[in-house]
Amino acid sequence: MQSEFNKIKDIVENVFDIEDLLKKDRAHPIPTARAIFSKIMSDRGYGITPISQFLKYHHATIVHYNKHIDVYISHNEIVRGKYHDVLRCIDENTVNIIEEDDTAVLKSQIITLKKENKKLNLKNTMLKNDVLKKIDEYFLSIKNRYSINDLARIESFKTWDSKQKINEMLRIDSSLYATLGSDSTEKDRNEVKKNSKKIYGYIKKIDPMFGNALIQAMDL
Repeated sequence: MQSEFNKIKDIVENVFDIEDLLKKDRAHPIPTARAIFSKIMSDRGYGITPISQFLKYHHATIVHYNKHIDVYISHNEIVRGKYHDVLRCIDENTVNIIEEDDTAVLKSQIITLKKENKKLNLKNTMLKNDVLKKIDEYFLSIKNRYSINDLARIESFKTWDSKQKINEMLRIDSSLYATLGSDSTEKDRNEVKKNSKKIYGYIKKIDPMFGNALIQAMDL
């Protein structure tokens, strides 16, 4: 199990061009990459507990990822593209569950995966276009600039289109859940959920269908 988790973690890191998926960092695009990883492992049959233990995040954060990532993927073209890139890389590398006691096979698979990752890193470096670079620069420029207290201000921005406003609100939402840990109290989790619902209310003003989908997903 651990081998498969590590292999898919490496692929996600490669596709999202980040150093460490397990790093306690809320900067874009790490929370999105973690949510994609959580979805993929859930789709492969793993439960909330092993995923939360591997990512070292409270299970409530994993539940939040799994509730909302499908809506985010359908709404955000860039995230959707990254998600499909990860799935394609997994297919190309034919990631399979390897028994922990099969040491020889495990070592061989790790060596092969490292070689493939180097090739993919080179390919991705060559294939990155100016549009994606500008988008990455944009997100870096607004990183952690706004908080839960700035929702009305974000909504009122005249120079931002709807997608920019919603993406920033979703980043704030992800940052709230990233603060939860194993030592978080029920009060802490309820406060995050209340603020999350407030964010979705503002998103609903911008995009009623998307906002309703997020609010309904909270009650599942």
